[in-house]
Amino acid sequence: MNYKVLSDDLIRFADNRGLDKFTLLGHSMGGRTAMTTACRFPDRVDGVISLDTAPVNENARRNQFGRKSYKVISFMHELSKVEGMTR
Repeated sequence: MNYKVLSDDLIRFADNRGLDKFTLLGHSMGGRTAMTTACRFPDRVDGVISLDTAPVNENARRNQFGRKSYKVISFMHELSKVEGMTR
């Protein structure tokens, strides 16, 4: 699975229900799917509500947000190695 495939599924779902234009609401992976669908089918999507979704390309670590997030996650991972440290 990838966001293009999930986006195609959303369009197929809308087509089967006769929805020409619609608003999407998604959380996390669903939010990313909603954003992908809106970018790929702007004539079909009239609005997107995306919660807790970072609008970044995971494949492009050169992205500033991606680098910063990676540093934070790496730091948190290192904390788990500290003796006596709990979640």
